Amino acid sequence: MWIRAFLIGSLLLPGLLPVSALHADESQGTTDVQPSEPVRTLLQRMARAMRSLDYRGTFIYRRDEHIDTLQVFHLGSQDEERERLVTLAGQAREIVRNGDDVQCILPDRGKVLVGHQHRLKPFPVALTDNIETLYSLYRFADQSDERIAGRDTRVIAVQPRDGYRYAHRLWIDADSGLLLRSDMLNEAGEPIEQVMFTNVALNAEIAEQDLAPSVDVSDFVMVPDSENLPTAEVRLPVPQLPPGYQLVSRKQRVVGADAVSVEHLIYSDGLSTISVFFDLAPERDDLLEGESSHGAANAFGLYREGAHITVVGEAPKAAIEYIATGFARVAASNP
Repeated sequence: MWIRAFLIGSLLLPGLLPVSALHADESQGTTDVQPSEPVRTLLQRMARAMRSLDYRGTFIYRRDEHIDTLQVFHLGSQDEERERLVTLAGQAREIVRNGDDVQCILPDRGKVLVGHQHRLKPFPVALTDNIETLYSLYRFADQSDERIAGRDTRVIAVQPRDGYRYAHRLWIDADSGLLLRSDMLNEAGEPIEQVMFTNVALNAEIAEQDLAPSVDVSDFVMVPDSENLPTAEVRLPVPQLPPGYQLVSRKQRVVGADAVSVEHLIYSDGLSTISVFFDLAPERDDLLEGESSHGAANAFGLYREGAHITVVGEAPKAAIEYIATGFARVAASNP
């Protein structure tokens, strides 16, 4: 999720550049795609609550053995959704969002990243927008009652229908519908990433100062996001992808001390997100070849026809390798 990039600085792409196919469950029928009516109703309440509630709170983001603590102020009752997130430990970081306008503030660098709009909420965007699109890719089932941040929740299990995405568990507030905890689980069912509120005030009064940056950014360097590329300008044909993964962004970026031009494509099924980097670069020892893993994130890099292709994302190795080898095939057939 975006928090990983936000906290470790990968929005600037500093480190990304220097299988057997697993079939979808073909036994599912059309009646099996829809969750039960109570679960569907709860998920719809959750989606509305995450957009429209006013709340403030503190939550933790855990990946592997590392834990970060953040504060959130969310205003959803007005015409435009607004939000501010602030790190409470480690390097100072803030994200200020007004509708689709986003600023990622890095005080120690004197920079503001403007317009980085992909996955800009604590929880996956698909859980608030068009959640129905996930039903054909995941099974949703009611599991149990648990308490989170002193509030009663219903736990929903989210199981992938194939091997190209991770499972999740959702803790949804029984009263308001707000999502209070989300776990991402690996193939063994073990938590590999977690977002969880430790305290939350619902229907809170959110003041203007709660939503404004806590630092003066007037002298900061504004770093605009790359413009989306027209389809005709994308250099690499797109291979067949695992079911459900759709292109959400394609950009041309200039990165690194050598000002390397890199094509960046982002694919998502709504919960899992995968980036593809296409670099016309000579072979170098510092570029990834083969697989690499860190927590929920997997990566695979290879050379084909004078290009280096890196695929990285919070998805199982099967999905990463499937996409990487697919791009390698089309690169080889389109030198």
